[in-house]
Amino acid sequence: MKFWNNLIQGIDRIANWIIKSSAELLEPLKSIDNKLTKEENYIANEEPIKKINNLASLMLHENEDRNKLIIQNIGLEPCYIKLDSEVSKDDFHFVLAPDTSLAFGNGGSINLDNWHGEVYAICEKETKLSVLEY
Repeated sequence: MKFWNNLIQGIDRIANWIIKSSAELLEPLKSIDNKLTKEENYIANEEPIKKINNLASLMLHENEDRNKLIIQNIGLEPCYIKLDSEVSKDDFHFVLAPDTSLAFGNGGSINLDNWHGEVYAICEKETKLSVLEY
């Protein structure tokens, strides 16, 4: 009987040691897994619809945290976009074609990765732009 009691106690000590060791070994692996897992969290800008008119407008301020910028013309007028300095109808980087119907979703658009600087816009009359930065 003593043999069996000692054997059961020994097995219990080994099982407890394995459980304790496993927890200590798994903790660093959990932190590695969290670093390797792609985080899908981002905070988009709060006011995604911008009204642009015939006066040069600073549409977006410099933002070092910006990873991506998407601008789409959802208005009925062409829109001129310039990066980092004031825009005019004769001095611009991009022209976004107008939408075929207000907010129909087929107006011109641009996608910029890692652009952190200012963005300016102007158009002939009033138009609307959908702007997403994150």
